[in-house]
Amino acid sequence: MLEVGCGEGRVLRMLRGAGHETFGLDIDIRALGTASSRGSGPVVCGRAEALPFASETFGAVLAGFFAANLMDRDSMVGEAARVLRPGGVLGYTMLNPATRLIDLVLYDLRHGRGLRPARLSRAAARLADPGGEVARLLRNGLVPLPLRGPAFLPLLRRFRFAQEHAPVLSGPLRWLAWDVLVAARKPPSPGP
Repeated sequence: MLEVGCGEGRVLRMLRGAGHETFGLDIDIRALGTASSRGSGPVVCGRAEALPFASETFGAVLAGFFAANLMDRDSMVGEAARVLRPGGVLGYTMLNPATRLIDLVLYDLRHGRGLRPARLSRAAARLADPGGEVARLLRNGLVPLPLRGPAFLPLLRRFRFAQEHAPVLSGPLRWLAWDVLVAARKPPSPGP
């Protein structure tokens, strides 16, 4: 497995502990030093838009914690498709615009700021629609899996129990998800 945007390697350590062979990639050399010193396995400094790995190297490429929101996703998805083995899976998380905008409104109201349409408009312009990722995946030869994510829990998300037991929503209900997991599979190689 390759984790893109691995930071200090928390997810890598968890995956290694579950028996997976992992590699990490990040642009932050200091974070990689911490990851390496904490036993996260092999880590490499680099960018997702130009992965320094041979084609068809990994069974899975992951980018969590919204790392994909900070990348050129066209290049990142293309590179992930290149380094995935046939049958491999790409997964990355994105912010869900619908629930993030609701969250902004709730935050402003809780802090006595009232409704601020200009702020909401700016925030909406910055948030990408996860539904648009399906076309990006298809352009790169990947087979999209259903978009899904944990239920929106505006006040309860501060409680670990609520987060751990939040229902996972997909299909039309994904618009009520807090964040969205975008996932795809690389098709198997054609037979001889």
